[in-house]
Amino acid sequence: MLIFSATMKKTEENYYYKQIILRNIKKLRLISGMSEEFISSKLEISQGFYSKIEAGKINNLNSYWSQIAKILAVPPLVLALPDCFSIIFEDESAEVKVRKKKVNENEILEKYYNLLKEKDLARKKHIRRLRNRIKILNKEINSLKNINNFYEFEMKNLKTNIDDKN
Repeated sequence: MLIFSATMKKTEENYYYKQIILRNIKKLRLISGMSEEFISSKLEISQGFYSKIEAGKINNLNSYWSQIAKILAVPPLVLALPDCFSIIFEDESAEVKVRKKKVNENEILEKYYNLLKEKDLARKKHIRRLRNRIKILNKEINSLKNINNFYEFEMKNLKTNIDDKN
């Protein structure tokens, strides 16, 4: 059972990364103004077969991945990044322009690393704020417990006094 779940997880992860790569390929192709026919002719395959690759219906994406990246003028690794467009293009208007220059892989990876670092710092700040809030809430809970204990003590005293009078 454990082997099956590990295999399923790996399959799901592969599917997730394959979908990221395919989405990035299609978006870069469209942004660059390239047609499926153009890329398929460069790959020396039919347009229908290329369409199947882009749609995720062909299992052997790895044999075409680097070739497609070369045609799109990006390093293959960039196509695997979930948010490669926010890294390649600094602003939305740059995304509309047809890209003619080659993308520097190290620059993109550095931007991606910095983006992850910023997200990690924001996450750590958020955790710190949550911990402080928990401390405050714990103090409030302790105060409420003390108040509750005081009321319980007073109620016992009142009950004892009432019982003594009767």
